[in-house]
Amino acid sequence: MAISKSLGEAIRQIREANGQTQEQVSAGGGMSNRHYQDIEGGKIMPSLDMVFKVARGLGMEADKLIAPVWQAWKVQGCDPRPSSAGD
Repeated sequence: MAISKSLGEAIRQIREANGQTQEQVSAGGGMSNRHYQDIEGGKIMPSLDMVFKVARGLGMEADKLIAPVWQAWKVQGCDPRPSSAGD
């Protein structure tokens, strides 16, 4: 699985566990809702700045957001390239 998809899935799970909407996270992080949706959907690989904004919107530290994705990548050997539209 591409890292962008793995990160997007982790973000979605955290958001849902927090009882937040996509709109709440995007507003809390100071980004457009569409951009947030693309990140959560794994369509784009967010910049480090955007990872920090997403973490802020989720009310957590960025390292806690990235840690599970890093672990999965180490164990499963996730493909570090952003996924293509056909994935």
